[in-house]
Amino acid sequence: MKIIEKFCTIPKDKLLHDMLGVHIAALVFVASFLLARPFTGSEVAFAGAMTASVVCVMAAALWKDFVYDTRPDWVDIVVTIAGGIPVWAVAVTVYLAM
Repeated sequence: MKIIEKFCTIPKDKLLHDMLGVHIAALVFVASFLLARPFTGSEVAFAGAMTASVVCVMAAALWKDFVYDTRPDWVDIVVTIAGGIPVWAVAVTVYLAM
């Protein structure tokens, strides 16, 4: 029960940033891979999709905190980028298993 109490203390703002990072990473990776795969080999499509996903998550995190907000919060930026890590880890694991 203590772990549930710890999770309940996480601010809603940080959870939303994490979810934003997960969603952007997944959507950009899948869309980029599906668009590039018919025209290139799977290695090139994977590398391009991974690069596009990482760049888009980082750009979204930096834009949101430096342009949209009045004061940047580095914790928000880190949490948003960290949200993409599970997506990238699963993508690399599946790619290496094939």
